[in-house]
Amino acid sequence: MEFRLVLHLSLLILLSTQQLQARGESKGSVAFIDGYLQRYIRNNAQDSSGKAISMSLTEVAATISVLLGFAPPPSLPAASSSKLSQVLYPNPFDKPHAIFLLEVGGVVGYVLAEPSDYTEYLNTQAGEVFKSSISGSSNAKIELPGEDEVSVVHLDRTLDFECNDACLDEELREFASWIGGSYVGSIDSSDWKLTISLSSGSTLDLHLTKKSDLQFASSLISLVTNVKKTMAKHEVLSGRRIISSEIMKGHFSGIEVICF
Repeated sequence: MEFRLVLHLSLLILLSTQQLQARGESKGSVAFIDGYLQRYIRNNAQDSSGKAISMSLTEVAATISVLLGFAPPPSLPAASSSKLSQVLYPNPFDKPHAIFLLEVGGVVGYVLAEPSDYTEYLNTQAGEVFKSSISGSSNAKIELPGEDEVSVVHLDRTLDFECNDACLDEELREFASWIGGSYVGSIDSSDWKLTISLSSGSTLDLHLTKKSDLQFASSLISLVTNVKKTMAKHEVLSGRRIISSEIMKGHFSGIEVICF
């Protein structure tokens, strides 16, 4: 994905949570990703004991509200308000007003908050990356004002909804060319494969005759296509200054179909 384009136009938030049904709680992780030309997010901070900060979903939701230019909910505890100050730079007049919130399904535990190849790649693409584990209540709501003040865009259109076999073949071919990968075979052949080049230098081979691999590829292409369309729309709205704040919400389910 064109992370630098996304970060130029908005602040990116990756979120993964796993609900613990028996206790009504969740665990997971979140990454707030800032661009080079803006400074809304601090470097990862530590608490008084030297441990990385952990956030609740309520605190994540409040952080998003503030980044959109709105006050946090009055019910937010003082301790949580203090935590927001450890995440955000204290400039009430300089906010991104545009958030791209991507929920990553199938990522178990605190993966987004831990060092990995993916975090190293993000560090090369972004200005600041603030990562945190998430625990506590599984219920949280982003406090937003009326529709006249904020636009909510859902990136939920999938290839399955609008694509036949010929369309899917063309989408896969174009996607492989765009990412510098390769695409061989066809829907009716046994060697139907999409190869994706990774930032580590290795490759990911998706054997598309396998249902899970095809669903992963379709989910990835849908996400990229939706992001491109939304970024183009965002630029138009920004130029016209029609709406002061915008939140783009997407869900990537490709990992779920492979792991579960």
